[in-house]
Amino acid sequence: MEDYDSIEAKILNLGGKVALAKHALPGMAWQGYYMDTEGNIFGIHQPDQNAK
Repeated sequence: MEDYDSIEAKILNLGGKVALAKHALPGMAWQGYYMDTEGNIFGIHQPDQNAK
């Protein structure tokens, strides 16, 4: 994934909710978890060596 923030906006606009907010995996990536409208939890991940 190349643009974490735009994907997060789409998730929220479609009724999803934040389960664990965007956070850095230092030196590796951005990551966060969401809940869809049926209660399923899933994560998104954006590689970024500058994440801190």
